[in-house]
Amino acid sequence: MRSNVSAWAIVEEHKVPLEIALLYHCRAIKGVVSMLDWFERPDGYIIVMERPKPACDLFDFISDRGALDEPVARALFKQIVLTTIGCARKRVVHRDIKDENIIIDTTTGKLKLIDFGSGAFLDPAKPKFVDFEAYID
Repeated sequence: MRSNVSAWAIVEEHKVPLEIALLYHCRAIKGVVSMLDWFERPDGYIIVMERPKPACDLFDFISDRGALDEPVARALFKQIVLTTIGCARKRVVHRDIKDENIIIDTTTGKLKLIDFGSGAFLDPAKPKFVDFEAYID
């Protein structure tokens, strides 16, 4: 519903919900779900996104398999950190990173960050985040 949209932005001269704008700005980041298209309807918006197959969210992945081995957990965590850094470079912050908002392709182990509905653009006037890249080997 349009009335449920709390923040708006401009994408290619169109006023759209902020979530669409955030996905648009992060479209080149391989760890962010690809927005294939979006449509405006009288009652709201539809976002068409990629869906890796076979895939599940990280919560279900861990629930089904139990505790992850340290090398697997490290590799997954590194993907999340690199994706977050990519978003920050685009001045985007997700603000709701959790296992239910991370999709894993169960064949390749590649992760995709989804659900930017709580996200925002970073304000350049506010202090920067710590540079996490220095801690990644």
